[in-house]
Amino acid sequence: MDLQPGPLLPLSLAAALLALAAPAGAAERKLTSAEQASEYFKQGMAAKMKGDTTAALEAFTKAMELNESLPGARLARGMTFLDSIMASARFELTTNAERDLTRAVEDAPRNPLALSALALVRAINGDRRGETDVAKAAAIRDQLPAYGYAAVGRYRLDDQQWKDAVAAYKKAYEASPRDSPLREFIRRELIVARDRIRIRRAPAEPEPVKAPEPKFEPEPFFEQLASEDPKERAEAARSLGRPGLEDAVEPLTPLLKDPDLEVRASALQALGRIGEPKAVRPILPLLEDKSKFMRALAVRALGDIGSERARKPLEALLAKEKEALVLADAKKAIQEIDNAAYTMKMDMDLIMEELSQAK
Repeated sequence: MDLQPGPLLPLSLAAALLALAAPAGAAERKLTSAEQASEYFKQGMAAKMKGDTTAALEAFTKAMELNESLPGARLARGMTFLDSIMASARFELTTNAERDLTRAVEDAPRNPLALSALALVRAINGDRRGETDVAKAAAIRDQLPAYGYAAVGRYRLDDQQWKDAVAAYKKAYEASPRDSPLREFIRRELIVARDRIRIRRAPAEPEPVKAPEPKFEPEPFFEQLASEDPKERAEAARSLGRPGLEDAVEPLTPLLKDPDLEVRASALQALGRIGEPKAVRPILPLLEDKSKFMRALAVRALGDIGSERARKPLEALLAKEKEALVLADAKKAIQEIDNAAYTMKMDMDLIMEELSQAK
């Protein structure tokens, strides 16, 4: 009998045969409770980053049901509750948010993010204990998280310290991501601040009596806008460029398509000086004008108006514009839009649109 060993099977083939011989289901290992909790936590974080607070809360809750001590889960769910409060004014969730964030602070008492988020929830509730939370966070880190500055802004707003409130909200706005629930909350808070200033501000000291200035009558210039002489139309447009003269926006708008360049430029500059947000829509097409000077004037007008509605079109212009003059003006205009949020010069129509969508 030939007892010599036969040729050895290739290693890869042997491994494949062993895999086939393995019991069915051996390749799929069931996740442990801790591993499944970790997977839910990852799903929750992904949903939170996308702004889907409902899916995030569901995933975080499942994770904590499997592993209540999962690191970061309590803080993540508390902050998601806070996002829902800020994005959709769901103030009924403050109890849930405070419960989770209080536990998160107990678990990590030197976590400035947890302290700041808890402070903001308490500030929204009118609970002054949040000021202590902010102080603890500030003692740990000089630069507060955005939630901490927002909490300070809310407390200063309640104290009618308007300048301090706006300064704190400005820091929170700068430290928070664009399109975040916190920025939406700050926009609403600034509207409240503006209204409170108008209603509750103490009367100013009486100013010396001055001779009344002659009242500006725009009607003759409205008629002059229809003149056949382009110089007359341009002169009328320049005369109507007065801050706050909202009635002039509609008559000036058709002149943005005037065949005469000087007339178009004069109307554009006038709309910028008037500063009414409803002029933004008719100005936006001029960002595509063949003339770099008209594009620059359009950019400046949008910056003067300061409406958030112009931000994305200006950012799109930055990505493709080649003229240095226009680029410089576009960057400045975006900065002016940022400044408008802090000085309460807001496009109320746009804000109401955003709030209605959030609901």
